[in-house]
Parts: sequence; C-alpha cells; structure tokens
Amino acid sequence: MKKTKQKTRAICDALLQGGIESGARDFYSNVYTTLARTKDFIKLGKYWALATWHPTRAVTSQTKPHKKARRRKPRAERAKRVAAAEVASSSAKAESA
Repeated sequence: MKKTKQKTRAICDALLQGGIESGARDFYSNVYTTLARTKDFIKLGKYWALATWHPTRAVTSQTKPHKKARRRKPRAERAKRVAAAEVASSSAKAESA
C-alpha cells in the first residue's frame, strides 16, 4: 500500500483491479461522492488522502465526538402537564360562557 495521495481516477482503477464489481453507469462519480462524504478522507487539491495521515486536519469518523441525545421528560410528568393545561383551558372556557 502506498502512503501517497491519489487522484479519484487512480482510486477507481485500484478498486476495480481489486475485484470491486459495480453496475453503476458512472463509477467515478460514485467513488468521488463517497470520498467527499466520509470524514476518513480529505481532499488536497486534486488528490485524496487518508485523514489520519494529516493529523492537523484529521476528524475521522472514529475521532468525531458524538452528540448527546436529548433527554425526554418521563411520561408521568408529561401527562401531568397536559392534564393541567386541559383543566386550565376548560376553566377558561367555563368563565367566558
């Protein structure tokens, strides 16, 4: 394996030589889009390189911090809040009538 940056065409040729089968009309575009979307590769001019080879620009999928999931309130609390809102709206309707 070479540790040198490669053009998209060279990567496509290597994939096809390695046994990747593709029925795509435009294999080049598929490879380019995949390289562009993943954080494991970086574009250096007309060339692609692994992000781990360039630690100053490396934000790979393995080192990327994950977002914390928003914590929802328990169902009982939500139910109490909804019930309180319904009581308030029904009392407001009763006062206006």
